[in-house]
Parts: sequence; structure tokens; C-alpha cells
Amino acid sequence: MKVSLVFPGITDVGFNSFGDGIDGSWHSHGLMTLSACLKSQEFAESVGAKFTKHDVSLIDLRRLSGWDDYRTRLIQERPDMICITMMSCDFNPSIEAAHIAKQVVPKARIIVGGVHPSIWPDEVLRHPEFDTVVLKEGEAAIVKLAEMVERGENLPHRLEGQSVNLDQMPFSDRTLFGPYEVPLSMPGFETPFMTFIAGRGCIYNCSFCQPAERHVFGKKVRRRSPEHFVKEIMLCQKLYGFKSALIHDDCLIEDVKWIKDFCRLIKENRCHFSFACQGRSDIVCKHPELIDELKSVGLRGMIVGFESGSDRVLKFIRKGTTRKINIEAGRILKEKKVALWANYMMGLPTETREEMTETISMLKEIRPDHYSPAVYTPHPGSDLFDYCLENNLLLNMSHDSFRRNVTEIKIKGQFWPEIQWAVGESVKPDGQCIPYTTEYISHWGDLENLLSPQRTEASFKFQDGMPLQIASVENLVKESALAGYKSTTTDPQIIFNFKEPLVPKKWGYVFVDIELSASSRGQFVWWANGFKLFQATRHFRIPYGRHTFVFDLAKLKTYQSQIGSNIAWNDYSIDRLRFDPAESQGVTVMLHRAWLLPAQTI
Repeated sequence: MKVSLVFPGITDVGFNSFGDGIDGSWHSHGLMTLSACLKSQEFAESVGAKFTKHDVSLIDLRRLSGWDDYRTRLIQERPDMICITMMSCDFNPSIEAAHIAKQVVPKARIIVGGVHPSIWPDEVLRHPEFDTVVLKEGEAAIVKLAEMVERGENLPHRLEGQSVNLDQMPFSDRTLFGPYEVPLSMPGFETPFMTFIAGRGCIYNCSFCQPAERHVFGKKVRRRSPEHFVKEIMLCQKLYGFKSALIHDDCLIEDVKWIKDFCRLIKENRCHFSFACQGRSDIVCKHPELIDELKSVGLRGMIVGFESGSDRVLKFIRKGTTRKINIEAGRILKEKKVALWANYMMGLPTETREEMTETISMLKEIRPDHYSPAVYTPHPGSDLFDYCLENNLLLNMSHDSFRRNVTEIKIKGQFWPEIQWAVGESVKPDGQCIPYTTEYISHWGDLENLLSPQRTEASFKFQDGMPLQIASVENLVKESALAGYKSTTTDPQIIFNFKEPLVPKKWGYVFVDIELSASSRGQFVWWANGFKLFQATRHFRIPYGRHTFVFDLAKLKTYQSQIGSNIAWNDYSIDRLRFDPAESQGVTVMLHRAWLLPAQTI
């Protein structure tokens, strides 16, 4: 039987992105494990299923040029069963992938599983494209479903997976994605680079994550035996000769005995490779000897979720650490010459600008080797998501926004320019924190009107504007009077060349109605006198679908330092506007409408 596993992870990187950076090369260990289980007679028998050899293939949307390419792959493969893994941020491409599959190969059974169906099953069950929605762990379920498909039996619409002994599962199928990934951007990590997972679950109680993870994997951490894990590492060294690796577990160093046994086995088997793992600052402080043990067998980097430098915020999110502990953990890792990857958040619920400054000052004291800031994202299934819901803090976000990106604000009560300031200051290792001032964001413009609620209002407010007088639109072709202009290139920048320059005293707002075939980052840039002068936005996340943007021309300021930072829109007439998607390969951009609005409109 032919089984196609679909990886829909284009929300962050777009089509034609495989191999571009860490996100573009990231491997789904869930799909690799499913592939291995579908090919393993021993595993099938261990879960009470009849084994049949399956032809398993991968359709990774990152390797495709667009949805037409996806259709072609389905026609070529003609799978009997299609299995889609779904994270919350990949909800939209997952639904689209299933919808197209139903059209192209209507007889194929479509299965979806992963984190999002496990924590929000009702939302996924509403979509008729899916024959079966698998909750929780899916290895045993997928093998049994494959047996049912082969027999022509009816499938259950909802199926709760069962936990299995991790030592009984086959090793990840490394042939699915290809063995190698892009290495971590820290010193000591060479190519070839691979990733491993030793266990599942997390015993900690951080409110921005739990109880979602416990709901998927259970209350306890289930970890493979050190013998089983090291055996996989040795096999991969023999087959692929990797030089460095990342062990993905949420917190590898929490089990002291497991770590000591792991280190002993690595030494006994003379495995030589550099690796990084995730840890917690309180464990680093409590067991600094573990860092020495791990370093003796190749530890070169540690990823630590500091999250905040404010004790009040750390207590609020139930992190279980303090600012003092965070700083001490940073000192220990520096002393032991282990590279430090610092994860932290800005824009948490109730967080003030002063508390963001505490995070900044903590990072300046720790001086990590890699800064990994995130804008707080209220994730479904977490207690902090429920808090935001109960306190009416949630913005009308697309599923595409369920990511830790620093390109958009996620909750009410936070001021986006302050978040941008805090993120910008946090990644500067030297000097004092420059206090927040309105001048910091004056040249980017006040773009609160880009938030989702105001986009909706804009479509009703601005019907009386007049169309922009566009001389030409580069990289677009006229589709129809109703549809507008559609991109024709693999890099669909839209460039509006105005017939007459926009005179600031006459017009106050520009209204742009565009549609994207896939989520992308993008920015709007304005040109005066033939060269780039005003940057209306930094790159921000634009979800899949149709959106309206309104720009307040009076608030645009130049960002060209050689010209001067205080030159305002009123000093120039603008002759060009460019919309520039940053992840544009394979993304179709449709321009529906563009309007000019008088200053008195609002």
C-alpha cells in the first residue's frame, strides 16, 4: 500500500525553502518515527497489528514550488493513505493540503495527527477533509489505521492514540527527509549535523506551555533507556558520519542518573561528536557537575529558557526560577566554556516596560552566545492562553501567528513599538540599555492600524476613497476586473509606480488590499525621487489569505541615517510604493485594490 506523509511546515518559511536555515531544514521526528513504524514488522506485532510492507514517501511542502506542484506530486504518487502532521501554526496549510488531496485523489484516506488535533480536536474534527483525526501519540494508531485501509474497512473519525514503550519503537527513518540539517548558529557545531530525541514529556509547570504537553504525552517524562538511545547514535555515526548534533528533549539534564549512564556509554563506545541540549537554569545551578560530565563526552552548547529577568513575571508564568538563578546559570556555563543559547520572551501578559528592561539588563549581564528572543504567543492548550481568553487579551490572530516570531504583537495590553525596542535592546551585548523614547520608533511610523481588529474595521470605513492612479505595477499581470493584479514571478515584489507623486498635504492614508497564497513575512517600503526613503514597516508576519492594510502617511519618517532621521513625509513627494515579501518564492500575491484616502477620513 502507498502511504504519503505530508509535512506542511511552510508557515514560517514558505514554499521552495528546504535547506534555507534551521527552520528550512528542520526534520519532523514525528513523521520519521511514523515512517519507521509503518516499515517495521516487529513494531506492528508489538501493538497487535498485522504487518504488511508499505511504500512510504514524504511530501515536504518546503521542497515544492507551490500548490500546483503539490497537486502534481499527488497525481504521480496516487497514495492510498495520506498522513498529515499538524502544529497550530501550520493549521491553514494542513487544511489546504487535505482539501486538495480530496480533489486530486478522492479515494485516498486522509489522516491528521499531531499537537494541534490533540489539544483542539473539535476544531479539526469540523473539517470533512479528514477521515480520521488522531489524538495524542500516533505510532500505534497509524499502523492499525493502515491495516484497516488495506482491508477496506471504515475508519473511526476520532481515534485516541496509545503510549508505547519508547525502547520498543524503531529508530527514526532518516531517509525520509535526508539525514542532515543546518547546524546551530553557535561555535562548535560543524556539518554534517543531525538531531535526536531521547524522550517525551515535561515534568515542569510553566503556564505558557502546560497542561498542553501533559495532555499529549502524559504527566511523566518517558525517556528511552540510555542503551537504546546510544545505539541509535552509534548507528547514525556509522551510516552518516555526523560531526555535531542537537538533542531535542525539553530538558535532557533533569534525570541525573540517566545522564551519568548516557555519558558512561558514550565513553565506552568511543563515540565522538559535539552536541547541544536543552536545560533549565535551576538544574544547572543545582547540579553543575552534570555539565562537566556532559562536556567530557562532547557537550558544546546548551539552550536555556530564561524567559524573563523579572522575578514577578517569572512567578506569574510559573517558571520555577528567579533572576538570580538565571544569572548564576549563565555564569556557570560561561565558566565551563559551554556556549549558551538564551531563549526569552517579550510582551507577556501584565508585563510592563520596566520589567522588559529587567530582562534586557539580565541578558547584558549573562552575555549569551546566541540571543533567541520571542514575542509571547498565547498557545492553545496552555493555562496562560486561558488567562488571555478570560481577560479578553487575545487578538484576532490567524493560526499562522501561533509562532514565537518577533514580527507582530499577539495580545492586547502591549504596545508594539515598546516590544520592538525591547527586542532590539536585548540583543545588544554591550553598554547600557537605551531608555525607550518615542523617537525610537518615529521613523517606522505608528502602525497599530495593522492589528487584525482594525483591519476589519478599515474595510468598512474606507469605501469612499479613490483608486490610486498607478502608472504601472511591476511583476504583476492583470487577472480580471474583479480579481485585480496577480504575481507572475517567483519573487513577487509589487512595485506601484504612481502617475503623479503623492502629495502629503492632499492625502492622509493609503489603503492596500492584497491576498497571499501562503503565509510570508513582508514589508512595505516607500520611494521618493527614485530611491528608497521611507520604510513603512519592518518585516512582519502576513498570514495566508486576504488582508487590508492602512498606512497613515503623516506618521512616516525617513530611516536613512545619511539623510537625517528627522525628515518627515511632508518634506517629499512619493513616487513609488513597494511591497516586498521576504519569503516569496512560490508565493502568489494578488493585489485586489489600492485606494487613496483624504486626511479627514478618520
